[in-house]
Amino acid sequence: MSAVNEFIQRHRDILNLATDPYILNKTVQEMILCLEKNPLKYCVLVVDAEKVEAARRDHQHQVDYLRLLQSAERNVEEKIIVVVCCPLSMLASSQVNVCA
Repeated sequence: MSAVNEFIQRHRDILNLATDPYILNKTVQEMILCLEKNPLKYCVLVVDAEKVEAARRDHQHQVDYLRLLQSAERNVEEKIIVVVCCPLSMLASSQVNVCA
């Protein structure tokens, strides 16, 4: 979570986010419920690339991620930003500098 917080703080001005954004560490299902109960003006969804890759092999997880994006679309007023985080070991050598 500290890496996510650092990323958001570092890019806050570029992304036009609040000075002290509220950061949650929730499951996909918990985030769907949170978005449905608490409409937002802006939302940054940080997703673990390894979990997304695993979801590609599991239909129910694919449906969950789709529901999350649909929920964000319905309940976020202005801006939805999706950040996919991955360990360097998942990247091809030509992509390593992208994360720097």
